[in-house]
Amino acid sequence: MNKHSTGSKCVLLSIVLITFVVLTEVISKFSFYLANTIYPNTPFLIIDSYGVYWYITLHHIFQFILSVLIILILIKLNDKHQFDFYLRLPNNTNQAIKISLIFIMAWIIIQFGLGILLINFNGLDTTLNYPLNLQTVGGQYFFQIFLSGISEELLYRSLLIGLLNYYLVKIELSMKYRIPLIYLFTLIPFIFGHIPYQLDPLIVYSPNILQLLTVIIFGSFYTYLVLKFDSIIPSMIVHGLLNAVIITSGFIFSLI
Repeated sequence: MNKHSTGSKCVLLSIVLITFVVLTEVISKFSFYLANTIYPNTPFLIIDSYGVYWYITLHHIFQFILSVLIILILIKLNDKHQFDFYLRLPNNTNQAIKISLIFIMAWIIIQFGLGILLINFNGLDTTLNYPLNLQTVGGQYFFQIFLSGISEELLYRSLLIGLLNYYLVKIELSMKYRIPLIYLFTLIPFIFGHIPYQLDPLIVYSPNILQLLTVIIFGSFYTYLVLKFDSIIPSMIVHGLLNAVIITSGFIFSLI
C-alpha cells in the first residue's frame, strides 16, 4: 500500500466514522422527536406516574423500529450476501453463556464495590426522587431487560458493524486493520450517543467520568461478543442484564 493510497483510505475512513456518528445520532434524535410527539397523547400519568421509564421506553421503541427498517432496506436494495447484520443464533451458545456470565458477575462486584466506596468515602447521595414500588421498579426492569439492549445493539452493533464490514471489503483494507477499526467505529458512536448535549444552542455538558468509562468497557465487550459469536443476540441479552445490574445497585443503595 503506497503513501497516497494510505492517505486516501485514512481520509475515507474518517469520513465514514463521521457518517456513522451522524447516522446513529439522527436515528436517536428522530426517535426522541417521535417520543416527544407521542408521549403527551399516551396515558403517561397512569403508565408511569413518576416519569422514570415511559418516555425513554417510547424512544427506544422508535429507535428499534427505525434500525430494523434501515437494516431491511439495506438488505432489500442489495444482494443479501453483501451485508451481514448478525441476525442469527450464536455459533457457540454454551461458550457465549459462560463468557457473558463471567463478565456480568465481575461487573456486579465492581458495581457494588465502587458504590460502597463512593458512599462511604465520597458522600455519594443515593436518594431517589421517586418511591420504589411495583410500577417504578417493574417498569424500569422491563425497559432495561427487554428493550434497552435490543434497541441499542441493533443500532450501535448490528447496523454499524454490518455497514463497516461491507465498506472495508469494498476498499480492500487489510484484514489486520479491520478488527481494530470495527471496535473504534462502533465504540465512538456509542460513546457519543451517551454524552449529554443540545444543539440549539450548542452545549456539550461534562460527562460523568465513571459513566463514560462504563460505556467504553461495555461497548467494547458488546462488540467482542458480536464478533466472537457471529451473532447480535448475546450482546443484546448481556446489554439488558448489565443495565439491570446498574439500576439494581441504585435501588439497593437508596435503601441504605
